[in-house]
Amino acid sequence: MNPKDTIKLDVPLFIRLLEYAREDAKTDMDLHDLAERAINLSTEGECLGMQDYDSLVGQTEKLDESFLRMQKMAGIITEEEYKHNAAQLWYKEYATKLKSNVDGLGRLLKSKGYEI
Repeated sequence: MNPKDTIKLDVPLFIRLLEYAREDAKTDMDLHDLAERAINLSTEGECLGMQDYDSLVGQTEKLDESFLRMQKMAGIITEEEYKHNAAQLWYKEYATKLKSNVDGLGRLLKSKGYEI
């Protein structure tokens, strides 16, 4: 069990996260979300590595655009919302939490000796 609010990262992931913070994070909230996901992924005390990067930084803009287009086609958002990027991307937080939970379950099963 990992102490609360403690994370372990390998050096390649650490460097990539510094690059993300400098080049890709658009708001302070992006960094807070990253920290929260890192804490959630670290609950078993394992060292996080590059395999965890996508889970840590969340969805990409390209994926956001694809989901916006799908929401428009399904009638969830209007053409006007699509054109102005005003739609709420309801899936984003859900998908991030689901991925985090699945990854955590996989690590737990591995720690118990199960092969995945």
